[in-house]
Amino acid sequence: MALTTGTDVEMLCGTDQLASGLKAGIEGAVHAMTERYTQHSGNGWGLLLVDAKNAFNMVNRVAALWNARVLWPRCSRFLFNTYRGFARLVLRGSDECLFSKEGVTQGDPLSMLIYAVALLPLVKSLKAKENRLQTWYADDSACIGNIKEVRSWYDQLAEQGPAYGYFPEPKKSCLIVTPQFEDEARILFGDLGVQIVNGHRFLGGVIGDCMTADNFVRKKVAMWVDCVEKLSKAATKSPQAAYTALSKSLQCEWSYLQRVMLNCGGAFVPLQDAILKAFYPALFEGDLSDAECKLFSLPTRFAGLGINNPTETASSLYHTSTQGTKVVVEAIKRCGEFSSACHLDAINCKKGGLVILRHNEIRDCIGDLASQVWPQVIKEPIVNEATATSSDPGLRLDLGIRGVWQPQVEALFDVRVIDTDAPSHCHRVPNAILESSSQEKKRMYKKAVEDRRGTFTSFVLSVDGLLHKEASHFIKHMATALSSKWDKAYSITSSYIRSRLAFARVRAVNLCLRGSRTKWRSGLGFDDGAPLASFME
Repeated sequence: MALTTGTDVEMLCGTDQLASGLKAGIEGAVHAMTERYTQHSGNGWGLLLVDAKNAFNMVNRVAALWNARVLWPRCSRFLFNTYRGFARLVLRGSDECLFSKEGVTQGDPLSMLIYAVALLPLVKSLKAKENRLQTWYADDSACIGNIKEVRSWYDQLAEQGPAYGYFPEPKKSCLIVTPQFEDEARILFGDLGVQIVNGHRFLGGVIGDCMTADNFVRKKVAMWVDCVEKLSKAATKSPQAAYTALSKSLQCEWSYLQRVMLNCGGAFVPLQDAILKAFYPALFEGDLSDAECKLFSLPTRFAGLGINNPTETASSLYHTSTQGTKVVVEAIKRCGEFSSACHLDAINCKKGGLVILRHNEIRDCIGDLASQVWPQVIKEPIVNEATATSSDPGLRLDLGIRGVWQPQVEALFDVRVIDTDAPSHCHRVPNAILESSSQEKKRMYKKAVEDRRGTFTSFVLSVDGLLHKEASHFIKHMATALSSKWDKAYSITSSYIRSRLAFARVRAVNLCLRGSRTKWRSGLGFDDGAPLASFME
């Protein structure tokens, strides 16, 4: 249910509740709050970070189920059946039982989404003021604004929160202000026991004075250095496991910190030294030269290990994060409704030819897979030649494969990768969109292909991986043929083909989202070989 209906919660919550799974939502919240605090901290603004008491265990279950029935209808029946009864907790040595009547079950994959929906009406009711800004990640709420406005926001939260099962704990909360406004903050929040600080951790980053940020980064780097040293000891016996732990897990931790913290690259020198002097020698059982260490910092596709130099990646990661979260940051700052269409415009943007490259990625993947089954695979076969005397551009398809459906008969395929979430398709179901695209391909190519004694098959899929029935049938047919050829079980070959296609689709969509749309200019200054004669003289 989380995979099927989780996007409903993401669309519903937008930037109001980041626990819904919004991509890059936490990074956007850190950037938005940091920018707003930097701009207004000298004008008497403060940032209040609030934590709740035993949040997931005390959320109002009745209110959560009711909100899900209204706001998340596709999953509401499942949630009702899950939580309609009270779980019984049996105590050893006692005849009495405890019944779980509030909160969500620990370990439930839907717990984060349930919590987001349960508190959404509360979150929306608190964001009415334009001169203050709030963010929520599960039970961790934050509000920035004039100190008096922030106190008003907290009073509303303390008044309305218990009805939803949200009980703020002021003694675990803190208010970030500059030193000249500490006295005013203590007067306004003195009765609550809120900690008044000049800087504090916020969603994995730090907001406030530079000293707090530097101390935080140095402590994290020291912890990671210790982890690298422990992995270095493990690398002597289990090099593959140690390498995987460093490149796939530990490296992602400090990469996130660099994405949300500005100018922190200098603090990572001890970490880079630990990688070069401890981890690499343990991994390769010997010392490495500077050239070899630089090689291993390259991606694996360039014969490296993909372990980046943390002192060099800080500025680029921060710049990438700020550019990639612009839409999210603007939505948080204006306290408006977040449109996923703005977040996904890049998928359909044709500038730079990335949509064509997305299509070619899928076509090449299918052609490569087909070449492992059938002996003759032709890329871009021409059905009808273009004529110079008329405006007919001719017909050219994507793939020609001999013997797919009938022995020695050419089967021609045309690929289309379509975004079913595009604004033009918002009132249609995905399967109908794929079917209409397939029929459009058939009207364009089928008759011309059959006149050449061939067969035509459309291969239509969405950017989310949803396959049209003809594409799905072709994959099953190819998996059956490959199973017979390799003498492997059908489940193995089918999984292999679908995995290859899934990775190709991810690469294709990622190219549209993160690829460059500007062309590199040649330094020669000309596109053909005409001026070469002057250089040869």
